[in-house]
Amino acid sequence: EDDFALLCNVISNDSIPTGKGRGGEIKAMETKNVFAPSIKGLFILDEDGKRIYAKYWTGDCKATGTTKLQKEFELRVAKKTMGMANMADTDAISFEKYVLVFKRLGDNTVLYVLGDPDENELMLATVL
Repeated sequence: EDDFALLCNVISNDSIPTGKGRGGEIKAMETKNVFAPSIKGLFILDEDGKRIYAKYWTGDCKATGTTKLQKEFELRVAKKTMGMANMADTDAISFEKYVLVFKRLGDNTVLYVLGDPDENELMLATVL
């Protein structure tokens, strides 16, 4: 019963049980889901760079800490990306220590996905 409770705890913490150690304890290997991109934020801006929708999953970075900082960051993103030639396709850029993937949704809105600097752009594009 103790092993079962420990095993449930190991699995719920995103670990893979790898067997038992010499003392009978369950050993686990920490894992990261390599197929799920690490998304820091998702936002939709209009043609003027104004927020239509925004959701950030991190508050520990300077760019996305407060709503004011988020909106300032979004305006800088809009300035950088709105003039790009072919917004019909998905595009990716490195922007202020982030990977930013974006796509035009209609005539005047753009969807942005914000990821870690070491995140794969193709994986982030699957969110679009």
